[in-house]
Formats: sequence, C-alpha cells, structure tokens
Amino acid sequence: MKTLTDADAGSINFIPVDSTIGELGSVPAPSKVGKGLARQPQEKNVYRVQGSIVAFKLEGDSDIHLAIADPTARIPP
Repeated sequence: MKTLTDADAGSINFIPVDSTIGELGSVPAPSKVGKGLARQPQEKNVYRVQGSIVAFKLEGDSDIHLAIADPTARIPP
C-alpha cells in the first residue's frame, strides 16, 4: 500500500509481526507487478525488524526509501 487511502488499506493487519531483514529479503519477488494485480500476502502485514539505516533517499512524491542492514550479518573482510 502506498498510502492508507488506497482501496486495500482496510485489509492491513496493524499488529506487528516480528521478523528479520534476512527473512523478508528472501521473499520471492512477484512474477508480475502493476495496477490491478493482486497484492502479495506479505504486503498486508506490518513487520518489526532490528536493523541499521545505511542509506535513505527522499523522493519527489515525499516517499522516503530506506536501505537497512541486518545488525547480526557478518561483513566479509
């Protein structure tokens, strides 16, 4: 959902689901994307993860895109 005014906003479960960045990163991308296509089940949940913000970008439409890192992941030497 882009905003809580989207038609599907009422189907969001706002009880946070504990997860990890790795688990969410392993969710396969949908085979098709675009208007009118069904939402993926994970798009209707709110997730709680622990992470570090490593980058961000403010978009022209006021979206803020975040790049987050798993604090338990090992960084190769």
